[in-house]
Amino acid sequence: MIEAFVPVPQATDHVSVRSMEVDQLLLDAVKVDPLNQTISGQLVKMSKNGNEFYPYLLRYCTPPEIDEMASTTGFDLVERHQDWLNNTFNSESSKHVSVWQVS
Repeated sequence: MIEAFVPVPQATDHVSVRSMEVDQLLLDAVKVDPLNQTISGQLVKMSKNGNEFYPYLLRYCTPPEIDEMASTTGFDLVERHQDWLNNTFNSESSKHVSVWQVS
C-alpha cells in the first residue's frame, strides 16, 4: 500500500513561499526534469539567525509505472482510490492510495 502524488506533465521549475511569519520566511525552489522524471529542490529558511538550506531530490513515477514495477515483482493491483476516504481515482486525481497483493 502506498500514497503518492500523480505527476503533472506540465510541471515547471518554480519558487514558492511556503510560509511567512514575522520572524522567518520559508521558500521552496523547485527544478523539474521531465526526461529523468526527477524533482530537485531546496527548502530555504530565512531568519534573523541566518539561512538554512534543506535540499531534496526525488524520482517520480506515474501510477501505471508503479503498477508495472509491482507486477514484475509478483504483485497485482487490488484497489486504487484518490484518497484515504476511498473517493474514486480518476484522470483529475492529484494523488492516489493504491493497494497490491501477492499474485
